[in-house]
Amino acid sequence: MKITSSRRPPSIESPEELVSPPFNLKAMEMGYRKLADAADYVKWPQTGLATRDEKISQPREEVVKMIRASVKGLKFMLAQREYVQSKMMQMFRLSQEEAAKTYEIVRNEGVFIGLVGDEAEREVISIAKRAANVTEDIPPDRVFDNRFLQQVQIELKDWTPRPPKRP
Repeated sequence: MKITSSRRPPSIESPEELVSPPFNLKAMEMGYRKLADAADYVKWPQTGLATRDEKISQPREEVVKMIRASVKGLKFMLAQREYVQSKMMQMFRLSQEEAAKTYEIVRNEGVFIGLVGDEAEREVISIAKRAANVTEDIPPDRVFDNRFLQQVQIELKDWTPRPPKRP
């Protein structure tokens, strides 16, 4: 089974693909059946940032800027539903209904701004260990470093995204 992140639904030649929104909706329109939804079985972050230890041990302003930009983008997405849906319609050639459904799926299943819990951290590590055939014990603090996110959350506590200016 392969996971696709391309801008297309699964192909006839490769019907075993896992697809993400909005392509899961397009695939169902094409007659494919939804067999399962990963969000019903796995509760862990759908996105994240990764880097080397060297990167976060040096001057950290670049790391903080990246996390700040990511958090602002997610807050914008959550606060500016209509604008985001209109962009989805343009980018992915979706109908208004498809964009609304896609937005809901992404919002409900994949977007949150914050720290994952201990259980989710252990699950992420477990899945990665199985995929890489690793048997050694890997403590969460070796993988997850939330200091920068915590700093950004404090900085952006009162920040509210504004709609973009129309040309």
